[in-house]
Amino acid sequence: MFAPLTVVWIALSFLAATMVGVLAGVLAWLDDRRLARAVLVGGGASGGVLVFAVAAGAFLTDLG
Repeated sequence: MFAPLTVVWIALSFLAATMVGVLAGVLAWLDDRRLARAVLVGGGASGGVLVFAVAAGAFLTDLG
């Protein structure tokens, strides 16, 4: 199904996306104290990290 390193890559990508999303959400909340804005900023940041991780994974598998 999946190679062991692929599973590790997926887990690290989700972990990084979660950490970046939480950090961005907290910083947005500290800036303006609006929860809806903080959630949207954090979600956008985590989505951006996941898109970058998928693109990087596709690029790296094409090199091999």
